[in-house]
Amino acid sequence: MRDGVGLANTIGISAHFISPVHIYAPKRSERVNMLRPDENFHTRGIFIAGVFAVNQTKYDDTYMLISLPLAQELFDYPPEQATALELKLAPDASVRKVQRVVRAKLGADYVVLNRYEQQADFYRIQMIEKWLTALLLVFILLIATFNIISSLSMLILDKREDIRLLSTLGADRQMIRRIFLYEGWLISASGAAIGTLAGVLICGIQQHFGLLKLGNGANYVLSAYPVSIQVTDVLIVLAIVIALGALAAWIPARKIAITE
Repeated sequence: MRDGVGLANTIGISAHFISPVHIYAPKRSERVNMLRPDENFHTRGIFIAGVFAVNQTKYDDTYMLISLPLAQELFDYPPEQATALELKLAPDASVRKVQRVVRAKLGADYVVLNRYEQQADFYRIQMIEKWLTALLLVFILLIATFNIISSLSMLILDKREDIRLLSTLGADRQMIRRIFLYEGWLISASGAAIGTLAGVLICGIQQHFGLLKLGNGANYVLSAYPVSIQVTDVLIVLAIVIALGALAAWIPARKIAITE
């Protein structure tokens, strides 16, 4: 048997203790005996083989690992029965494909869940946080869009003489409008490209070198803040930035046809 380090400290045991630890488990298949409460439990004395630590309170202070035969004996399960079975897949295996195959072979009497479905509430909260963060970033981009609009508007006012000269040389309003529109698009597209490359580079450095630590780097399963670059997310962010930049360029360029 192996204990979590927190649980071992709580009950005052350590590896290779000379005295056994007694485990009590309710008799699952029998009625409760009110006259002899001690008869309502299976009791086994076992020795501690080791103490584990994963640096997470949820596991270190709660869990005790015992052998499968002992667990089946304590909880009144036959040797061929278990409440759950976990599979570890090869790194290149498709989780969805394996899940479909196992589910088809076992039938409807068994529940086959992947790691995300087992912790559905946790991952749902993560997705909500992710989209709320994206929404906040969109609002920040909207504020930045006003800066682009004001910059292009000031540029148009500053270039009134050049606009008049282009008009004298034969450029119509549509051509002048396209000049400033393309300039605004160039500014927003270059900014989006530079920002995306910088963001991917920073995330890649964190992903491979772990510069940003969690706490002091020694109290967690992962010492560094976990980062995963998702191509879909990068493309969505890039599309949003380009769309807002195009809108910011179109608004002041459109006014040239009205005020010029």
